[in-house]
Amino acid sequence: MKKSILSIVLFSILALVSCKKDEDSDSGNSFTAKVNGETYEAEGLLAYATSFGDYTNVYGVADASGTGETMYFAIPTDATKGTYQFDADYPAYYVDADGNAFATAWGGGSGSVTITELDADHVEGTFNFKAFDAVTETVEKDVTDGKFNVEFR
Repeated sequence: MKKSILSIVLFSILALVSCKKDEDSDSGNSFTAKVNGETYEAEGLLAYATSFGDYTNVYGVADASGTGETMYFAIPTDATKGTYQFDADYPAYYVDADGNAFATAWGGGSGSVTITELDADHVEGTFNFKAFDAVTETVEKDVTDGKFNVEFR
């Protein structure tokens, strides 16, 4: 009996030592930028891409602090590596912690996204844009130094 208990303990220790912790499949996802010079960051499950018909949205939800800030932009589903200008069909959005929405589609906004890596599982690149508020179209948010590396869901 003592031998079988010792065997079980040794087997358990061996099993624990040899098992690797499963990594979160989205742990490498990242989405960062500066909004009017302030750091914006989303990672893990809060940074991802999803395709809808003719367009793909790339999301970064900076909710680690519970602010509800969200940023996303659209690119054509059939996009390849290269640079795309944001326009009425493929805009970029930023929603601040107060729920105010800003978009490139309002008030003369502009910007672009450059896709540097793209396959069936992930998309990676850089972006920047100037967005205006939905109400007056005069309040501006400058999004600079944007980088993303996200998996498709």
